Formats: sequence, structure tokens, C-alpha cells
Amino acid sequence: LKRFRPWGVNHCGVEINRHQNTPRCSAILRGGRAGASDRSGTDAVGRKPEMSSGTDARALKIGIAGLLGCAVAVLAVWHSGIAAAVPAAFGLTVLAATDLASRRLPSRIVLLTFLATIAVAAWDASRSGKWFGFVQAWAVVGAVTIGSLLVWAVTSGIAFGDVKLLGVASFIPALIAPHLVLSMVVVALVTSLVVIGIRRLRGHDVGRNATIAFAPPLLVGWLVAVMAS
Repeated sequence: LKRFRPWGVNHCGVEINRHQNTPRCSAILRGGRAGASDRSGTDAVGRKPEMSSGTDARALKIGIAGLLGCAVAVLAVWHSGIAAAVPAAFGLTVLAATDLASRRLPSRIVLLTFLATIAVAAWDASRSGKWFGFVQAWAVVGAVTIGSLLVWAVTSGIAFGDVKLLGVASFIPALIAPHLVLSMVVVALVTSLVVIGIRRLRGHDVGRNATIAFAPPLLVGWLVAVMAS
């Protein structure tokens, strides 16, 4: 942005006083519009006038993930009657969408999902006095985490993010009945094999070094386990 003389008037017809003779104040008085000398494609304060296609696509993915989260949460709560299934469903849906888009499982989302789930579950247990299921769920989550850590340590078939994801996803099925955790894992593995088969038929690389997003199949397994209760 160019400076204007204290007594000058810019091309927009707005007078610039002496104390306003700075680029930012000039930009504000000019209504945030770029001058004739600005060829960068940004407005007077350096912002893009329109959202990029990447931003639009990201907003669309977030919206779709939110709608899917609502649908999964409604199904889970309607069938199981467990309020803690709501944050779990939303968090797992967001993680599934993120894993599908970027092959990443952000630790913050995993942690927030787990904390919100156990907080609602603890509140529900305090109201009903049913602490046995809450403690039992913690024990099952611990066993699943230890088991998946061993698999991660001795094989290359699972990533560390999947270890964290399995621990978070196991809580609600374990809260309902411990055997549902096994059902969740089996359905997730079968779904993963189906995805690999479809990719093979479509000619995609499914060799030893190929990877697939595990969060979406695990979400399918989680929903099947909750609905089967």
C-alpha cells in the first residue's frame, strides 16, 4: 500500500488526515479495496477476495463429516440408549473422514473424542450408579491398547495412530458388553479386506507397501457392534 500526503485525497474520494497517514489506516478508509497499483490479486489488507477451491473442498468435507456424524450418533443413541455414544460417534466420523482424505489421525481429535466420551459416560454412571460397566470398559480399553501395541511393535500391518484409534473406539462397545469389541474388530478387518479387494479389481496398488485408511472400516465395525447390542 502506498502512503498518501496528509492533505491528499485518494482515488476513492476519502480524505487522509496526518494521523491516518499509515498503510493500514489508509486501507480501512479506502473500504478495504485495492488501489490501481495493487497487482497481487489481494485486497487492501492482503486478503484474497475469494476462497480458493481447496478451502471450498475442505469446507465441503467438514460439512459431509458433520452430517455423517449426526446420522451415526442418532443411530447409536437410538439403539443403545447410551449418551456417551454421541461424542464417540462424532469423533470417530471426523477421524474417518480425515484418515480417508489425508491418511492422518490428528492426536488432538483422538484425545478430545476420548475425553468427551469418558466424561459423558462418567456423568451417566454417576446418575444411574452403574459404575461396574464404566470400570469394565476401562479394563477392556486397556487390554485392547496393550494388544494393539504388541501388534504394532512386531508387525508393520498397523500404524501407531490406529493403536490410539482402537483404544478410543473400544470404549462404547465395551461399556455395552465386552464381547462387542471383538465383533467391532472383526467387522473392521473384514471391511478392510473388502476395500483391498475392490482396489485390486480397480487396478490400484495393494502390495506390501500400500496402505488403506483404517478409520472408516473401524467406524463401520463400531456402528455394527453398537447396533448389535
